[in-house]
Amino acid sequence: MARRPIAGAVLCSAVALLSGCDATTESTSTNAAVVADSDGLTPVTTDLGYLVTLDTARFALRDFELTIEGEAHASLWDRARELLVATAHAHPGHYAGGEVTGELPGDRIVTWTAGGARAALGTATLLEGDYHGLNFYFRTAGASDGLGANDPLAGHSAVLSGHASKDGVDRAFTLVIDIDDGTRVVGAPAEQVVRAGTPVTFGFQLLTQDPYAPGTLFDGLDFASLEADGPSGVVMTPGTASHNIFRRTLETHDFYFLASTTP
Repeated sequence: MARRPIAGAVLCSAVALLSGCDATTESTSTNAAVVADSDGLTPVTTDLGYLVTLDTARFALRDFELTIEGEAHASLWDRARELLVATAHAHPGHYAGGEVTGELPGDRIVTWTAGGARAALGTATLLEGDYHGLNFYFRTAGASDGLGANDPLAGHSAVLSGHASKDGVDRAFTLVIDIDDGTRVVGAPAEQVVRAGTPVTFGFQLLTQDPYAPGTLFDGLDFASLEADGPSGVVMTPGTASHNIFRRTLETHDFYFLASTTP
């Protein structure tokens, strides 16, 4: 479900409630750059013994929500959020994982490339605070993204490519993923202190290794069982058992991180 940006007047009203300022004061409202950060694409060894190197991942996403732990602003934010929800088209679970106090609305294609430079995703509008979480929505890429008909991502939600090696056999892989439009990932970890007047950049990372528990992004995938794609490659397409396993992994928050980066 599409959402509209937080209107400036509405955000100011929320800020006024949170800070006790009048409606003309926006001292606790600020902006932050958001970039795609590829530092999380590290080689990993999966539970099935594959050494996996992810070269590129492209995701069709929309509507990033930045969250702060709810207790700090709970009483005043409960009064303010009705103003924000009316504009943001909130739905059940909108505040799960923390209070939504910032956003980067709109559709975007997020591309991570191993060893690649950070790529700008946009400028988020948010309130001052200590940010601990990120929510976002999957969608289906299409012509409005400027993709050609032969682009592997066209008509899908994500495409990942790389190499998986085991027992002396190296396989180039392409994983094509379909995720229901509007599927929401809630509570990806974040670390950033936001203060008005201080430049802030958030780095949105896809992680190949779970930072908090044993496990990798590709656990459960038997690359040797995927459909052949040329003499030394394999491809995973929607509708297969392996696709369903991997799709569920992408729908959890375990392999995403919103890092504090140097502006």
